[in-house]
Amino acid sequence: MSPTEFETPVLDQIYSPDQVELFDTIDRLRHHEACREAGLPQLIVTGDQSSGKSSILAGLTGLPFPTKDGLCTTFATELVIRRGSFTRLSSSIKPGPNRSPAETQRLLKFQSTFSSPDKISELIEDAKAFMRGGSHTTANAFSEDILQIEIVGPKRVPLTIVDLPGLIQSVNDGQKARDVEFVHSLVKSYMEKPRSIILAVVSAKSERAAQRILRYTKEIDPRGTRTLGIITKPDTLDPGSENETSYIQLARNESIHLKLGWHVVKNRSYQTRQCSDEERDAAETEFFSTGKWASISPGHRGIESLRTRLGDILQKHICDELPFLSADLKIALDKSRRRREKLGKPRISKDDYQLFLVKISEHFQTISRDAVNASYNSPFFNLSSSHAEATRLRGRVQNLNMDFAQLMYANGHTTHIVRDGDLSARLWSTRPDLELEVGETGVMTRSSFLKVISRLDKDSRGTELPYLSNPHLIGDLFKEQSKHWATIGEYHLERVHKAVMEFLGHLLENITDPRTANGLMIELIDSQMEEMGKDLDAKLQELVSPYTSCHPITYDANFINEVQQARAQRQDHGTLGKKAQISGNAELVEDSKKSSEDFAYSEILDAMQAYYNVAIQVFISNITVLAVEKCLIAKIPAIFDSSTVLGLTEDQLEAIAGESAEVRRERSGLDDKIEDLESGYELLKTFARHGASHNSRPSILVTPGNHEVRSENKHLKAELENRTSRSQSRSSHRSRASTPSPSISSFDGSSPSSSPPNSGTRSTSSLSSYDVFDTEERKDVRNLSPAASTPSRKKKGERRVRSPRSGQSLSQTLGDLLSPREEISGLNGPVQ
Repeated sequence: MSPTEFETPVLDQIYSPDQVELFDTIDRLRHHEACREAGLPQLIVTGDQSSGKSSILAGLTGLPFPTKDGLCTTFATELVIRRGSFTRLSSSIKPGPNRSPAETQRLLKFQSTFSSPDKISELIEDAKAFMRGGSHTTANAFSEDILQIEIVGPKRVPLTIVDLPGLIQSVNDGQKARDVEFVHSLVKSYMEKPRSIILAVVSAKSERAAQRILRYTKEIDPRGTRTLGIITKPDTLDPGSENETSYIQLARNESIHLKLGWHVVKNRSYQTRQCSDEERDAAETEFFSTGKWASISPGHRGIESLRTRLGDILQKHICDELPFLSADLKIALDKSRRRREKLGKPRISKDDYQLFLVKISEHFQTISRDAVNASYNSPFFNLSSSHAEATRLRGRVQNLNMDFAQLMYANGHTTHIVRDGDLSARLWSTRPDLELEVGETGVMTRSSFLKVISRLDKDSRGTELPYLSNPHLIGDLFKEQSKHWATIGEYHLERVHKAVMEFLGHLLENITDPRTANGLMIELIDSQMEEMGKDLDAKLQELVSPYTSCHPITYDANFINEVQQARAQRQDHGTLGKKAQISGNAELVEDSKKSSEDFAYSEILDAMQAYYNVAIQVFISNITVLAVEKCLIAKIPAIFDSSTVLGLTEDQLEAIAGESAEVRRERSGLDDKIEDLESGYELLKTFARHGASHNSRPSILVTPGNHEVRSENKHLKAELENRTSRSQSRSSHRSRASTPSPSISSFDGSSPSSSPPNSGTRSTSSLSSYDVFDTEERKDVRNLSPAASTPSRKKKGERRVRSPRSGQSLSQTLGDLLSPREEISGLNGPVQ
């Protein structure tokens, strides 16, 4: 068979003329690798081993895929059909992701152009042998590599079909358990792609319950919105048997309900394997014209009607997915642009380095000032981020300062003095871990502490007169009581310093690429933060020294007030009012002496406590203002500014801003990716705008149900819901003006009764611009298509948009949202 002879209408039957432009658009997107990564609509053929997948492929494409029994397909095969001026059949291998660089280069050399489709079996075997040529696959029967077969011709219409290895039911001598797991994982990965139409092939020759594909379909696509079931080998069933009845019920979409329904196809048998396509189709037609299988709708049986049905299914699926594909491309484009902006222009000279770093420093200063001033408007401070606490620096420092104050009040004193008889009283530490460093705060009654003062007074007597206390005793007691201050202050400053370092790390990651961020941290940030750490240590010693090396000094009125209040309380609870019982002069002298000492020691204790209460507030304020703010927080924006950049040496500039080969490759790759995404995105926008004024545009039909809105942007969801509701009245006259008669399958899997496919009029409408999706976040409006009698439950956090009136297309709905006053004509006309 020559290439010219291969120009048959077999593949063309999949599409009608009004669908061609739509699929040409998708094919042009496939030329852009970045667009392919976003996931483009495609057909995937999957089923258990020996289920008849290859026969389905042969019937759909006209290519003689190998149909022999036993293990055959050991890797995914992509059949890519494209339109071109000349007929060409070629093949290549896409290396799997786990291939080594050397193996990848070897596999890329597999390029084959063949003149006849009869060679396809030979080609598949050659590719299999080539894949096993490396050590990576010699131990495995299956491969992650992909064989791509491309068919190009002037009469071809774009289509991508993926043939997957058959699901293995059980391990035999020639297969290993890891092979079974690999195949199942590979098949599920393709089925999980949301833009893939799943052709689930089920063999009537096998028990339904034993076929894994049915379980996978239920698991991955439980609603059956993108799965078309295909029953093969119906002629192997005994007429009138229970198995035949069971599979007929399946074909009628009764036992396992799929929104796309079921289709039944008769395969070539071993005896008829050499017959022509015409003979095969004639035998199939004869089989379905008799017996119980004749009760199946003609649109749901036979390979020819399957081609037409797939065209309608693909048309609707692609039209439904185009807005979301456009949104995905826009999101990927914005992400790539942001990443590209971080890399900047190519840098080869000192001026390039400086210009690059000055630009980054401007971003650094803006965000750091916002962080210091608690102005959290930048996306950098997003609360939904896992680093929200670290990035919102002012809030974190405030919390640390409050922790510090609590630590000081709870653990700042070495002894907690309580009233006599109240030994259970205790001000518990809020930071048990701090007690490991400063020691646990002790508890002592007032009378016991007065005894300590008495002992210290006797041990420290100087030149003072009898019964008068040493004037330095208050200072000595205060120094002992406040000796934890330095440790707590150091602990607090270390925590703040660490918080600032974390903030700077996240900030640099946000405004530049990882290599530059690491260079800035090593060459610039670390050294400056180390100097600031030394400044904090010095400031701490300065602020602590008045309380460790000087006598108590204060002119705070609160000090006098506290001393007077304490004296008054002692007098109220002291000996005043008690009758003196004096029996002699000796006793009078002794009591007078003791009373004078108690009074003096109480005065010392009251003065020490009053001074402590005043001093601790001053110390807390000084640490938070003079140390934290002045020595650290206020200096953050100046850590990295333009003057800092200009002061860097040439070696430092190169170490920070110099480019590695990896960065250059990444920039080049991003440039290519952005170009691809821009081309793909503009292609979709052009297609949408062009479709608003041409009657040849295929219809975008909407299920009479709800539309699910999945978006993190609540404002967009509310606006979309309100504007969609308002658009109903404006578009209702358009719906009444033209009654659509869609030729696609109904959602319960049955054929429309109005007219057979491609024989009557087709409802078409325009696909308007997708600019409603031009945001960083994806705004998903998915077609739920719930059964009318069982409305779907709304999941938590989801909101719904009312569906358009019957006959109104998704493009009309989006058009109303984009241009509320602009009329978008419904397009109804015969298929050209």
